[in-house]
Amino acid sequence: MSLKIRKILGPIQFNDPYSIGALQVIRELAAETHAEIVLMHSMPRSIVKPDLPGYRDLFAEDENAVVDELKKLADKHLHGHHCAIVVKKGDPANMIKAAAQEVGSDLIVMATHGRRGITHIVMGSTAEKVVREAPCMVLTIRPEILGEAVPE
Repeated sequence: MSLKIRKILGPIQFNDPYSIGALQVIRELAAETHAEIVLMHSMPRSIVKPDLPGYRDLFAEDENAVVDELKKLADKHLHGHHCAIVVKKGDPANMIKAAAQEVGSDLIVMATHGRRGITHIVMGSTAEKVVREAPCMVLTIRPEILGEAVPE
């Protein structure tokens, strides 16, 4: 069986060094498979209903900042690999699955914290939800695998 990886989706959580560290794995896989890279970030959904008087998109400016930040990460960590940028609004696990479907991703590469016990119950696991329900293969990268690849 030959696996064709043409498009890799890399969900990024800005405040998580492991998420950014996973870019090394994405870069190496893309180099080996000549795959296109799609970086994505999920923002919170606006809680203001658009049909209310005086509505304005509270996150429009933030979305532009997210796109800029994703471009900076691509320039810094993907060393010349061209990549597309996707910003979605909503629950991260659902938005990752939706983005994978929309862009036709063959592989999602994402960091996981490997939480256990009560922390896992309270915090949940975005990676676990994505693994269970994604429309394509998912490669999860645990913190100890990244080792020194985690940026400071």
